[in-house]
Amino acid sequence: AATFTETLAARETLQLTGGMADRQRRFAAQNAALRAAEDRTVDVELRLRLIGFLEGLSVAVLLVAGAWLAGSGRVTIGTVAVFVLAVANLFEGVLRLSQVLGELQSTAVSLARLLDLLERTADRPAPDNRALPETGDLTVKSVRYAYRQGTDVLDGVDVSFPHGAHVAIAGPTGSGKSTLVKLASGLYQPDAGTVTFGGVDLAGVAEAEVRRRIVLVPQQVHLVSGTLADNLMLVPHEPTRDELLDAVDRLGLTAWLAGLPDGLDTVVGPYGSALSAGEQQLVGIVRAALVDPAVLILDEATADLDPVVAAQIETAVDRVRAGRTLILVAHRPETIARHATVVHVDDGVVTVS
Repeated sequence: AATFTETLAARETLQLTGGMADRQRRFAAQNAALRAAEDRTVDVELRLRLIGFLEGLSVAVLLVAGAWLAGSGRVTIGTVAVFVLAVANLFEGVLRLSQVLGELQSTAVSLARLLDLLERTADRPAPDNRALPETGDLTVKSVRYAYRQGTDVLDGVDVSFPHGAHVAIAGPTGSGKSTLVKLASGLYQPDAGTVTFGGVDLAGVAEAEVRRRIVLVPQQVHLVSGTLADNLMLVPHEPTRDELLDAVDRLGLTAWLAGLPDGLDTVVGPYGSALSAGEQQLVGIVRAALVDPAVLILDEATADLDPVVAAQIETAVDRVRAGRTLILVAHRPETIARHATVVHVDDGVVTVS
């Protein structure tokens, strides 16, 4: 149950990094085991229902036999009562077990239904097997999006991110910055308008293909129980341990990794609780480097970061941005100042400076 809850909480992050398929395979195996256990439970419950019937029959026989024996003076009524109560108590324990197994069955069915949620992604047209180009401009054209009907978060947004551009997105809290990048990454589908990469509309492209080209590292990078290596491997392909170490080294994070208790084998705890918010974002950046996308979108962490971790994030971003489009949702003035192009989002209106 804890593993399921973690994965459900990390669902969006897993979709963004392309790691959902691996988690689905694991849960499919667990789900199959649950269903097999459920079948066994049903079989046991049917047998226990038969035992319940036998209990009633046994009590009835004892009452009839006891009445006859008591009437003939062979036993007392007290003796008959003791036998009847003893048999009833014996069967009561068995029936309680039946109820517990029935509850377990219901729980298994409910969990199976919840597991199905993990296989659902945002509504999108059926993919037509189109491949995205290796590189290209990312363009948001006439896009409108609302979380609730009649309340547009973004309305008529037009913005283009040329290949290789390094752009900051700025704006007050709640202005629509995060919504814009989730639309640009293909995680959300616009209510109107299009999002294209290299001239290809993302709406008709398989999600796995989109994830190969565009990766979004959110503010809060959800991690799952396991080791650091387990979490770094939640990407579309299955990187080797050497590839993990190489990605860490390329981003200048070797010292950070060496400072962890067990390196790649460090246990991150439930929801990544053993790591700070900044370190969790470092995990997200390393995942992005493993995917090697054409477009990297990074939503800067708003939490107060340790100066050392903040410097490590800056170093990693500077290294990972080379040769690709970088879109950085900036919350700190010093971050905005480092970018020549800034997209301002204010109350759903987008301007470029």
